[in-house]
Amino acid sequence: MSMSWLFFKKECLTFWRSRRALIMLVVFAALGILSPLMAKLTPEILKLSGATAALSALIPKADSAASWTQYYKNMSQIGLLVFAIVFGTSVSGELKDGTLINLVTKGLPRRAVILGKVALAILTWLGSVTLAFLISWAYTAYYFPDHKSPHLLAGLVALLVFGLLLSAVLIFGSSLGQNSAAGLLTGVVAYAGLAILNLFKSCQRFNPLSLLTDNMTLTTGGETLSHYTPAIVITIVATALLTWAAVRVLEEKRL
Repeated sequence: MSMSWLFFKKECLTFWRSRRALIMLVVFAALGILSPLMAKLTPEILKLSGATAALSALIPKADSAASWTQYYKNMSQIGLLVFAIVFGTSVSGELKDGTLINLVTKGLPRRAVILGKVALAILTWLGSVTLAFLISWAYTAYYFPDHKSPHLLAGLVALLVFGLLLSAVLIFGSSLGQNSAAGLLTGVVAYAGLAILNLFKSCQRFNPLSLLTDNMTLTTGGETLSHYTPAIVITIVATALLTWAAVRVLEEKRL
């Protein structure tokens, strides 16, 4: 069994024992439950609170589109933040504690460290988002049996692909130093840069951030996933480049 595979197994075990896996499970499951419930209950709460007609008109009608809008809003805000906090110190924490020294001196390739951590982050994102999606789908199908969200998988695929880049950005940022905020700060800077690019309409089709912000356009059939092929390709290439860059940074770093 290769050292790389052993390190990945060690990462998975540590991830579980540190209860970070439990945090991701609980948070994303809760988001999956809350999304349709908030879409269902918000209009009712406003009615009971005696809200004015003008205010009530601003609230989207309770249907499947409102439920999935809430789901993607939760994923792009709370879900994104929790994921960034959990994986933002993935490498920097080990550098700070010196836990990699023994492993590297025993022959563990430094690239295996980065590849193992990127793989764990990606698998966690895919699993967490899919879990929340399935829960939200079940509740949405029960509460809102309509046909206003015909392309659910298109929106989900876009969100899953964006997570590849997010994982690589966090691991790359975390590999830059022992500062525990490095990974999270890198993620914030990258997000801000993509958000600025997204202000230009000509860039949106090529911008990975579109995979996070245009999910409802895909879900309701306003656009097809093939329209975002350039963004998907750029996201995958950028993920590979950032992973390679993180390997190079760690190989040059003194532990």
